[in-house]
Amino acid sequence: MSFTFLYVAFTLLALLIIFGVSLKIKGLKFAFITTGIAFVFSALLLIVTIYAIVSVMPN
Repeated sequence: MSFTFLYVAFTLLALLIIFGVSLKIKGLKFAFITTGIAFVFSALLLIVTIYAIVSVMPN
């Protein structure tokens, strides 16, 4: 399996857990905000990881 597919599967699972926990603790508005922040962070992490992998590849 490709790295991207595994990363997306793990990220979706993590986002579902974050949404569920924050929904139980603080409510719907807080759950959307925290899940949105986590989504942006995971997207940036994917971009940085792909950049690091590509930069190490030989020309």
